[in-house]
Amino acid sequence: RSDLGLGTLAVENTAPIAQGGTGATTASTAFDNLKQAASTTSTGVVEKATQAEVEAETADKFPDAELLKYHPAIPKVWAYVTVSGGTPTLVSSYNVTSVTDNGVGDLTVNFTTSLSSADYATVVTVERGGGGRIGQAAVSSGGQATGSVRCIYLDTVGDTSSLVNATDPISWSIAVFGNL
Repeated sequence: RSDLGLGTLAVENTAPIAQGGTGATTASTAFDNLKQAASTTSTGVVEKATQAEVEAETADKFPDAELLKYHPAIPKVWAYVTVSGGTPTLVSSYNVTSVTDNGVGDLTVNFTTSLSSADYATVVTVERGGGGRIGQAAVSSGGQATGSVRCIYLDTVGDTSSLVNATDPISWSIAVFGNL
């Protein structure tokens, strides 16, 4: 019973959902009783995913823009680096603080936020200049650390197929997939 100054109002029961009520005496319980999941054909409640749910790709949970970086299919680091006169320039990137020129055909990409381990996948491609017939861009042996990745580029010498010549490419494109 509640005294509203106009007399006493009795609230004995709540109306069932089937009769247009909420079936509850509190707003929180009423919301829980009435909510339904949203779908492509009906309106409803969309629940925000936690970081763990994004990483696990939990169905029917939706990440906001801040959490998308934790999805396993999203690169955690990427960089586009041009090289002119032997000097690399970071043109555009995500989660990269800088690049380090370790010498001809040898570049380290330094991460803003480190990955949780050095067990990640790196994709390295280059735009080749002149030179030999083939080239190979790769992660340097032992070059993956939680806060950086070291990449190398070797080209052939003349008309041979031996990868023996470290060469600066015109540009590097690097993407890293792993866990933050």
